[in-house]
Amino acid sequence: MSLQQLAILLFQEGDIARAYNYISCSLEDVSFGKARYRIIDIAEYLPIIKAANDSRIKADRDRVLFFLLALSVLVIALVIVFFFLRKKNHNLLKVKKSLAEQNQRLQEVTGNLTRMNEEIKESNHIKEEYIGLLFNICSEYIYKQVVTQLEESQEIQDYAAAYSAMKPKQAAAIFEQMTNNLDLAARILKVMSAEDRGKILGAMNSEVAAKITKIMDPES
Repeated sequence: MSLQQLAILLFQEGDIARAYNYISCSLEDVSFGKARYRIIDIAEYLPIIKAANDSRIKADRDRVLFFLLALSVLVIALVIVFFFLRKKNHNLLKVKKSLAEQNQRLQEVTGNLTRMNEEIKESNHIKEEYIGLLFNICSEYIYKQVVTQLEESQEIQDYAAAYSAMKPKQAAAIFEQMTNNLDLAARILKVMSAEDRGKILGAMNSEVAAKITKIMDPES
């Protein structure tokens, strides 16, 4: 079987590349041998096979260009995704750092609040002790004041009973001698009955009686 026939058979089977190679070799051999009739025979199939081979080459080139374009798009997409993820990771690191700083500040604030709470508790405890001590002192003072007032009241009552038993003129003379302590005279007279008090004041010097009355009743 000649190269020409083999090329035609391969072309019919769809093996365009090998068919074109074989028909080209056959044309070179025929051209070298100068067999004119075979050149005419080859020339009948050569344009068809060459056109099919050119279409195959163009299709292969287009397919390669498509894959290169797709690969370029994929590479560009990967680069974009890489930078996007890198930027996002950088932002996440910043957020993580910010959260760590805020958590540190929060822990410091919590520690300060805990210390302040302990100080407040201690201060409240001290205040309670001082309040208790002050309450005890005040209670003791009030008790002493009440006892003193009761003792003084009883003493005034005794004076009042003694002066009431005297004659009004005698009692008045004693009260007139108490010019340096008219407050005491007024207190004694105030606890007496109105009758006894009136008799003593009537027997008393009018000026002294007026002063004592003013002390007993400041609003008069």
